[in-house]
Amino acid sequence: MYYLNKIVGFCTSPAGVAFSLFFLAAVSYSLKRCRLSRILIVFCAVWLWVWMMPFTIRFVGATLEDMTGKACINDFTSIPKAEAAVLLGGSCGVHNKCGAAEMFFSADRVRAAASLWKAGRVKKIILTGPNASRSMLPILVDFGVDSAACISLEQARNTEEEALAVSKVAGKRIILVTSAWHMPRAKLLFERQGFDVCVCPADFEMRAAAESPLKFSDFLPSGDAFLRNSYALKEWVALIGYKLFR
Repeated sequence: MYYLNKIVGFCTSPAGVAFSLFFLAAVSYSLKRCRLSRILIVFCAVWLWVWMMPFTIRFVGATLEDMTGKACINDFTSIPKAEAAVLLGGSCGVHNKCGAAEMFFSADRVRAAASLWKAGRVKKIILTGPNASRSMLPILVDFGVDSAACISLEQARNTEEEALAVSKVAGKRIILVTSAWHMPRAKLLFERQGFDVCVCPADFEMRAAAESPLKFSDFLPSGDAFLRNSYALKEWVALIGYKLFR
């Protein structure tokens, strides 16, 4: 199922659809269907332009973040207490040569988990994802978290497997910590494992972009916007897919 999810995710991603359109255009051209080939090329270009515009984030990414039902959290004492906070992986990595922890653009979730622990909302933090003990754990310690309060589950490869792994070591009430754009699907999968989930979304970068004044550059192609829109579309496709077929 893991690899099937990866294949479906690529095929429905902006890059995957663009690749398919370009491939069909090449096949059409080889079959002397030049008009069809030109139409597909133009459609491919328009498709890429749409997903590379920062403007698109306002509809695809920001609306996804709004589904969490919470704004950016500053007062962590307002969150109900739970046995553990579950910090999902994907926000940090490890430098291959020196072994240092690397923070990615969604690393706000690590700070949020540390804030929950320091505010006394949880007694322990469960870290998930490959290399969690070498990536997120050192950063949590730098934020003041006691390493003895952290549990690393590194076998899980995606959110569905993370929820299953956590169900074997945690009680039913948890505080789920992940990026706001990832929270709707993550909450659904953890609830399906029987958890009573209190959400603590972090990293509201798409909502922040949507709230900024509209400008001309919002309609120009941007590699950063393409990355964020790709993440958002993946989440929408996966969320709908889990609700309809799983």
